[in-house]
Amino acid sequence: MDYTIQSDPVINRKIEEDLKRIKNRLLDEFDGIRTMVLIGGFGRGEGKVIFENSKPQPFNDYDIVLFVEHSINRKKLKEISRHLAEKLNLIVVDFIVYLYSKLNNLSYAMLNYDMKYGGYVFYGSPSDLSLIAEMDPRDMPLIEGEILLFNRLMNLLYTHPARFYGRDPNTKEKLSIFYQCGKALIDCYTVRLIIDKQYHYSFLERGKRISKLYARDGDVISLVKQSIDFKLNTKTDMRINAIEFWHKTHSVFDEVFKQVLSHRYNENFNDWGEFVNFYVSRSLSVIVKRSANKVLRFVNDMFKTYRRRIPTDFRIAQLLILFAMKNSDINISMLQKAMNRLEYYPQKDGFELYEDLVNKCVEIWQTTH
Repeated sequence: MDYTIQSDPVINRKIEEDLKRIKNRLLDEFDGIRTMVLIGGFGRGEGKVIFENSKPQPFNDYDIVLFVEHSINRKKLKEISRHLAEKLNLIVVDFIVYLYSKLNNLSYAMLNYDMKYGGYVFYGSPSDLSLIAEMDPRDMPLIEGEILLFNRLMNLLYTHPARFYGRDPNTKEKLSIFYQCGKALIDCYTVRLIIDKQYHYSFLERGKRISKLYARDGDVISLVKQSIDFKLNTKTDMRINAIEFWHKTHSVFDEVFKQVLSHRYNENFNDWGEFVNFYVSRSLSVIVKRSANKVLRFVNDMFKTYRRRIPTDFRIAQLLILFAMKNSDINISMLQKAMNRLEYYPQKDGFELYEDLVNKCVEIWQTTH
């Protein structure tokens, strides 16, 4: 198995050692794990590796799905995740858990599609993936694209220039900016592929399809090529200005995300204030309708409403904070709305306020994922 496009036996051996360590730790701690599936970049052979002191180091994270015979202690799993990430020098080792008995009922979601067709079983039987129903990529639901772009808000906030206030990012921080911005850019145009019924789990294949789709737009083709290089290659041209690349990504993301949401909801969103008002009113109307249709389940519905409010508010806050700044201009009104969503009111102003809110979002994300 090649875990990267380099097909380097030294890199492969390092990743196999990491996976063995992960596998052994999980089997020591839990009964009932039937299968372990490596997904994400490394699962599809497109992982990012850098070399530190001539030794390969996987960059960012491992994403692993566990098929289990019965439920396992999620709190304990989260503690193991953090411990493994620290030992393996990664940002995170992310675990997703599915009951083996429910595999044939998995919904059509991007995660499940990518796992079935682009995942690598490193423990258990590869045939377990065949239990998941077939999915036609032409039918990828557009809501999956919306979810993808909302998730990418965090990639941009995590590497936002506000986090480097008063200093230049170091080499590792620059690599993170290039990597996270590259993912966000590719996924902007990935959603265009979903709309055009051309989705594919591979970044390389998506790049080819995006280049064909935008054959007359040299700027898009150049950005996509650069983003794939950042995402997949072991070496990065550090002469490129990372902050300028972030701002370029931010501008493209702003434009494409509004286009995608306008298409998804058949509305014309000229600015983010219009979308937030629409999104909040739509979320509330959905909740009210569900409650009205199930009067006898009123208490349960209200509990679900309460649980749903927190991620919805956080999602809106991320969006408002990210797009409240353009170049050096800050939209204070958008930041005030974001603070209301977070129920967090730091006694700061200007750039320091913006930096504080960005860091607050990163803190919330890290403690809830």
